[in-house]
Amino acid sequence: MEETFFVAIPGTLIGVALGSLLGYFSASGVPDTFAYQVDYGTWYLAGCFTAMGYFGVGVATAWVITRQQDVLSALSSK
Repeated sequence: MEETFFVAIPGTLIGVALGSLLGYFSASGVPDTFAYQVDYGTWYLAGCFTAMGYFGVGVATAWVITRQQDVLSALSSK
């Protein structure tokens, strides 16, 4: 389970950060493309739901795999 958290938490945070940076740079680079303006208070809520979803899927997948077989054999490419 520790391996799951070691991969899922940084992956979730990096994914949310990269998505936010991509949205920021694309909105500042080509501002006319995004005509629909959203209140920035909703971005935090949407980001939290997205992070929880990605984290939940990562934990559930890793939990199922580690319950079926040994962690080292699950990670090996044989």
